[in-house]
Amino acid sequence: MSKRRKPRGERTRGLPQRYWVIGLAIGLLALVLAVVLWFPNRGDNASAPTKVNLDKSKGEPGAPVTVMEYGDFQ
Repeated sequence: MSKRRKPRGERTRGLPQRYWVIGLAIGLLALVLAVVLWFPNRGDNASAPTKVNLDKSKGEPGAPVTVMEYGDFQ
């Protein structure tokens, strides 16, 4: 009632099927990741930067300026 063991050469030949499946899944994941990183904006113009004016000054930029300083010396 003992199981026959396979000869040593037959036991080590090839990889089990689960390792092939795991390797294939990792390869596909690497391929998808490479495509996503290589082509991040496939023609999507919605994420184009918009020009924002942060200058809050009023008036003409070339206008003459008079600076008046007030001080309280006690």
